[in-house]
Parts: sequence; structure tokens; C-alpha cells
Amino acid sequence: MDQNKKVLVEKFMNMRFGNLVKSDHKSGQYISLQHPDTNKKIFLYEIKHDIITFNRNYVTEPILKIFKTEYNETFEYVKKWILEKYEIDCIDVVALN
Repeated sequence: MDQNKKVLVEKFMNMRFGNLVKSDHKSGQYISLQHPDTNKKIFLYEIKHDIITFNRNYVTEPILKIFKTEYNETFEYVKKWILEKYEIDCIDVVALN
């Protein structure tokens, strides 16, 4: 992903997901990142398996379509963005339908 796309994708991510709230679930087994107003969970971090899951249609599909990014680089960017923005470091991110 070139630098211009990274800047645009970062703006997109910050606009849509920049104000999420961290919440612990199931006695610390999961951490969710959810919208503060609707409590809609956007990202779910499963601590035991060290992965973050999210809805593909809501997170990565718009990036792939709008910015014409590559599949793998988009997922790597989302993973990096979550680390930088919410300080959650994981092995992998997984998109679900």
C-alpha cells in the first residue's frame, strides 16, 4: 500500500472507528471495541488465541472497494491500526460475515 493510500485509509478508519470504547467480557477472556453510543461491537479480541475478529462487510470490504487495496495489505493495515490506536497487539485478524 503506497503512502497516499495509507493516509486515506487511516483517515477512514479514524472517522469510522476512532472513538471506540474498550470493554472486558467473560472475566477477561475477551476485549471488545464498541461504539460508545450504540454499544455495537466492532472488534472482538480473543485473548486466549490472540486474534481479533470483525465483520468483513463493515470493516475491510469498504476499504477494499473504496481504496482499491490488496486483500493481505488491508488486513495487515487493520491489524497495525488497532495496535496503534487501541494498544491491542495480536497474532492475526480474522474477518467474519
